[in-house]
This record gives sequence, structure tokens and C-alpha cells, in this order.
Amino acid sequence: FSLLSCDDTNSSLVRRLLLANMNNNPTPSETAKYQDRRSLLRRRIFTFLKKEEVLLASHATAAPNASSKIDLADAPERFIVPFPSEYPPHIRHMLYPESVVLVEAGLQHAQAYEALSKIQYHLRIQSFLNAFRVKNIRGQEPNTRAHELQSHVDDKVRAHVQRYRHARERYLRLLG
Repeated sequence: FSLLSCDDTNSSLVRRLLLANMNNNPTPSETAKYQDRRSLLRRRIFTFLKKEEVLLASHATAAPNASSKIDLADAPERFIVPFPSEYPPHIRHMLYPESVVLVEAGLQHAQAYEALSKIQYHLRIQSFLNAFRVKNIRGQEPNTRAHELQSHVDDKVRAHVQRYRHARERYLRLLG
């Protein structure tokens, strides 16, 4: 799943960088975290490009990639990961062999299934948190803490729902 997580990490890093730009003075620890995430993303992109090169070596035309357009040393978060699902079927057929399309379809299906199981897990936690809060928590301070915990679980559910929708959309785009 490292190829798909490259895309997820990319969008996550862009969101965090946009939030950091709102705060003009990021702390040194925030700067270090962003640099760590950028270097991880850079390594994943290079690995992806190497694997893509090997997979498409026997195919007549290579898929276009944006490595020449964007310097990965400066801004890996702006690199667009070229997946077969991003192209219309008539162009995809010329760029990628069927085996590569099927590999991505399998990965997208697995990612969607994994996201569904995580949604189920977090919804179960959410229901137990609600039951526990109603039964055991009294007073403003404990209720505030419980609400904060519920909000955190809600955020996780929303993130996994978004990941599921993204994987499902790409899967359907590939196999119709």
C-alpha cells in the first residue's frame, strides 16, 4: 500500500502546510515534523517512480509523470502521483498495460475494504463512548473531556469515510 499511501501522505502534508502558513511563526518542533514528513514523502515518491519504471519498461509508451515539472527536493507535496485511474479509459489503455491497471484496482479495492473496517471499528468505539458517557459521566468538566474524545473519534470516522470514498471512486473508474 505504499504507492497509495504516497497519495494520502501528499494530501495530508499539503493540508498541514496550509494550516502552518496561517501561523507565520511555526515552532521549531513543527518545522522539524514538516521536514520529516517531506523527506518521507520524497522517499515514497522516488520508490514509486522506480517501481513505475520497472512495471512500464516493457510497455511501448511510458506514462507521463510530473517529476520533470516539480523539483522534489523543494516541494514533494506538490508532486502529482500518476495513477492509471486518473486517465480516461481510452488514454489509460495506451499508457498502461492491463496488468498494471488490475494491480491498482486490487490495491484500491483493498484500501476501500480496509477503510470500511476502520469505519466499523471507530463507529463501535463511538457507540460505546456514548453509552459510557450517558451511564457514568456527571458534571461539566468530565463531560467536556468525554465530548472532546467523542469529537476525536468523529474526526477519525470522517477521515476514513473520505478515504473509502476516494478508493471506491478510483476502483469504479478502473473497472466500471
